[in-house]
Amino acid sequence: MGMNTFRNHPEQPQPPPITYWRRRFVTLVAGLAVLAMIAWAFSGVLAVGGGAAASAGHGLPGRQARPAGGEGNGRAPGSGVPHTSPSATPAPALSTPPGIPAPPSPTPGAKQPPASAACMPGEVVLSLFSSQGSYGRGQLPEFDVDVVSTAAGTCAFNVGPRFLTLVITAGGKRVWSSADCVAGPGSLLTDLPRGVPTVVPLSWDRETSAPGCRVTSRQVTAGSFAAAASDGGLVSNPLTFTLS
Repeated sequence: MGMNTFRNHPEQPQPPPITYWRRRFVTLVAGLAVLAMIAWAFSGVLAVGGGAAASAGHGLPGRQARPAGGEGNGRAPGSGVPHTSPSATPAPALSTPPGIPAPPSPTPGAKQPPASAACMPGEVVLSLFSSQGSYGRGQLPEFDVDVVSTAAGTCAFNVGPRFLTLVITAGGKRVWSSADCVAGPGSLLTDLPRGVPTVVPLSWDRETSAPGCRVTSRQVTAGSFAAAASDGGLVSNPLTFTLS
């Protein structure tokens, strides 16, 4: 039966117990020293990172950080200057909706188009029209005055009640005028393009009148009357009609 080869080696002497504990103590001290060095290195990295973050939060070196209560420019509450919060979002600017052209901006110093020149007396024609030639009891005579310009260009003409008037006569005597009792300036300038009539409706209340309303009006009796429109030196065609 073969022998165990390990049994053929001489047995090594065992170290005393004190040597064993000394080795364990040295190993423990060395391990603690390594852990201390690792902790010191890690704390240095954290300190460097914290200093960089603090520098970024306070701006460039040499600049003072703004106080938390305002901007340091007099806009703090109680200074009389409105305070605008730095975090406030500005209101969006108004814009023209798509597809709608923006209105033209006024040009500084641009001249307004000149007013039309006044029409000359020979450049205006007055024409009087009526839908009927007789009016029953209580029915008011109504007329239309067509004002037409024959000037080469547009001209201005006054069709106000103190200027363009309707005159009623009976037997050649003046009975009534639409300008006798007008209050206020009674002026109304209008532009007359060449050949385009401006229609002015006028009616009669079947009463008499006097310039300036100096005489109390009274109802007229039935009979035959004539009407004509005038404006300064211009006179329209006459119309005859009857009242019953």
